[in-house]
Amino acid sequence: MVASLTLFLGKCIVTAVTGIVGLLLLKRNSDLHFYAAPTLVICIYSFFIAHCMLSLYEVSN
Repeated sequence: MVASLTLFLGKCIVTAVTGIVGLLLLKRNSDLHFYAAPTLVICIYSFFIAHCMLSLYEVSN
């Protein structure tokens, strides 16, 4: 139970940090006026990648 919660929080932290960094990088582009869609795509892909990596870690334990 605790391990599952820890892995889920790890996925959420990775997604949040990646989303924040992506948003900061997108805001530097003055031609882009709508940040929500690219940031959402970045967050979805980062959650999927974090899920894959942490699932491998979970299997190895």
